[in-house]
Amino acid sequence: MIERIKGNKMIIVLMVILLLILSSASMFFFLLEKENRYRQSQEDIENFKSEILKIQELLNDNNFTLEKLKYGNEYLLHNPLFEETLSFIEKDTETNATDVIENAKSIGLRCAYVQIIISEKLYVKESIGFETVDEGMVYFDIKNDYQVNPLIDSNYKECIIDGELQNEIYNNTIKDIIIIW
Repeated sequence: MIERIKGNKMIIVLMVILLLILSSASMFFFLLEKENRYRQSQEDIENFKSEILKIQELLNDNNFTLEKLKYGNEYLLHNPLFEETLSFIEKDTETNATDVIENAKSIGLRCAYVQIIISEKLYVKESIGFETVDEGMVYFDIKNDYQVNPLIDSNYKECIIDGELQNEIYNNTIKDIIIIW
């Protein structure tokens, strides 16, 4: 009988050990599942943050586009009449092409940046241009406000419509005309 009790104790100890192993394994798999869910949640959060950043960038781009629409850009601009162009040139006091173009845009006029390439010293003459409704494309020297009609292979001085040449460097052949809207 003592052996039977010893055998039963041994079975009981083995069963307790087995229960501890099973409960430990169960707890391990439970914790492993929790950790996997946590990692997945972290990945989901990072993906969500990434999506939020993309949406914020798109929103910023849309706000920038909206601001451009409010303050005159290619969507709200129109090709002016020749008289509108002359009136603008007379009133505008800027001598920098970028400023003149921005001023034109601010009142709704479509205005181009124009580079007239002069051959002899590869000089670039900055001008502005308007595609007028009634006279077609017209060009103006921004520093002196005179109108020019540049033609490739023509002498720049001969292309001045009203005004006088201020500097002899312009008394050279036009090699190219670049118009940037």
